[in-house]
Amino acid sequence: MTHDNSHSTDGKRRRSPEEKRAMATSIVAKAAGFERAGRLDAALAHYRQAQTLLPRDAQINFAIGRIFVSAGRPADAIEPLKTAVAAKRKEPEPRHLLGLAYLESGDIDAALRQLKEAVSLAPKAPALLSALGSAYLRAGDADKAEEMLRRAAELNPRDPTAKLRLAGLVLYRGRNADAEKLYREMLASGDKRPVVYAGLLEAARFEKEPPEYADIEAMAKDAKHPRVERRMLHFGLSGLDRRLKREEKSFAHATAGNALLPEFDLGYFAEMVAAFKEAVTPDFFSERSSIGHDSEVPVLIFGMPRSGTSLMEQIVTAHPQAAAAGELPFFQRAVSELGIRFTRERNAVPPEKLATHLQSLDGAHLSRIAPVYLERLKQIAGPAARITDKTPHNFLHLWLIALLFPKARFIHARRDPMATCFSCFTTDLGDWHAYRRDLTTLGRYYGLYEELTAHLTAALPQTVFECRYEELVGDPENAAPKLVDAAGLSWDPRCLAFHESKRLTQTASHAQVREPVHTRRVEAWRAYEAYLKPLEAALSDTKAGSRAA
Repeated sequence: MTHDNSHSTDGKRRRSPEEKRAMATSIVAKAAGFERAGRLDAALAHYRQAQTLLPRDAQINFAIGRIFVSAGRPADAIEPLKTAVAAKRKEPEPRHLLGLAYLESGDIDAALRQLKEAVSLAPKAPALLSALGSAYLRAGDADKAEEMLRRAAELNPRDPTAKLRLAGLVLYRGRNADAEKLYREMLASGDKRPVVYAGLLEAARFEKEPPEYADIEAMAKDAKHPRVERRMLHFGLSGLDRRLKREEKSFAHATAGNALLPEFDLGYFAEMVAAFKEAVTPDFFSERSSIGHDSEVPVLIFGMPRSGTSLMEQIVTAHPQAAAAGELPFFQRAVSELGIRFTRERNAVPPEKLATHLQSLDGAHLSRIAPVYLERLKQIAGPAARITDKTPHNFLHLWLIALLFPKARFIHARRDPMATCFSCFTTDLGDWHAYRRDLTTLGRYYGLYEELTAHLTAALPQTVFECRYEELVGDPENAAPKLVDAAGLSWDPRCLAFHESKRLTQTASHAQVREPVHTRRVEAWRAYEAYLKPLEAALSDTKAGSRAA
C-alpha cells in the first residue's frame, strides 16, 4: 500500500522544492523592483514573503539585511545577514555588510571579526579595507585605521572615498600639513566636491584669504549641492574668517550654515522636559534600587556641547588607571528602544503618557542593559578602573544611567551660558543639533537644558560633581585634582600633561585637546557680542540669564 505524502496534516498540498524556488524567485523580482524605486517598506515585505519559502537562502537574507542597514536599522539586519554569511562563507560581501551592521549597532569586536574575515577573502578590495579602517577607528586603533585606509587609497587612486576618509583621519590625528596635502591632491585630480574644500579649510592654516575663497563661497550658496555639504563649507569659511579677525563675515557664514539645519520643535522638547520633571523624583529611584549594577567603572561626563567635556575627559583619562570611550550613542539608542524620544516621532511615547510609561518599564529588562554597556566600554577602552563616556547629551538620559549604575561617577561640565551657546552656534555639530538653528531657539534650549539637569541632579541618589570650565582652565592646579577625585581616582601629575598623549579624539575639539590648558577661549564670544543680542535676550528669560551677564 502506498502513502500520499504530497499533503500536510491540515490537508493542504505540500509545495515541492522546485515550486518554492520558482515562487520565491518571482517574489524576489518584485521586491527588487520596489527596492530600485526606493519603496523600501514594500521591498522588505516581499523579501520577507520570499524568506518564508526559502528561510536559509543567502540572496534573500542578504537583501533583507541590506534594506535594514539602508533604513538605519542595523540591529535588525544582523540575524538575516548571519544567515547569509552561513550560506556563503567564502564570499566577502555578506561579511562586509554584517560587519557594517555590527559597527553601526555598536558591537565593535564583532564588526572587526567580520570585516577582517571579509578582507582575508578579498585582500585587494578597497571598499572592504576602507570599512575595516572605519572599524579600527571606532575601536580607537588609529594606526591600524590609517594603514587600512592608505591601502584602500593606493589600490584605487580614482576612488575618492578612501582618500577622503584618510585625509579626515590624518587631520584628527593632528597632522594638518599632511591632511592639507591629501586634500590638495584630491582637488588637483579634479575632485572638487564641497566636502574636499571643507576639509581643506579645516586643515590649512591660512594667514590671509586664499585664492579659492570666492569659489568656495559661491559653492556654499549654490542650492544644487547637498544641504549638509553647503553647511560644511559655510562653517569652514566661518572658521577661516574668525582666524583672520573678520568677525562680521565669520558670523554671517555661521548663521548661513545653521540656517541649513532641519527645523527643531522646541515646543515639543519643552513638553518632554516638563514630563520628565513630573515623572522622575527621588522616589522613582528608591522604588527601583534593585535594578542597578555594582560596577564603579563608568564615569559619565555630560552637559551642553562645547562646555568643556573633551578637556575634562582628557584630564581624567591621562590618569594611568583610566581610559576614554569617547562619545557613545549607547544611551540614546537604549532610551529610543524603550519608546522615549525628545523629538516628535511616530510610535514614540507622548509627553502626557511618559510618567505612566516609566512606571510600567520592566526592571528585569532594564537591568540587562548595564552589562551590554560595560562590554561596549571594554571593547573600546580596554580594561581600566575608570572609563569615561563624555557624550554631552547624556543629560537627557540621566534617569536611566543612574538607575543602572548607582556606583557610577557623574561629572556635569558647566561653562558660561553665552560662551557655551556662542561656541555651539559657530561650530558645525551636525543635523542632530538642530536646536542651534537660530540664536533665539538656542538660548531657549539652553534654558530647558538647565531646567532639566537641575531637576534630575537633585533627584538622583548619586552625587553629581559640577566642574566649571572657567575654573578648570583658570586654575588647573587646584581644579584638576578635584575633577580627578570626582572620578574616583587619586591625583596623578600626568593628568595635566594630557596634551602629550597621541590618543585620537574624534570630536569638534580634536585640535584643542592637543594644547596645554589655556584661557584663550574663555572670552572669545565677546568679539561677537554685537551679533548675539537675540541669544542674550533668550537667555535672560531663563534661569541661565543671571549667569550670562
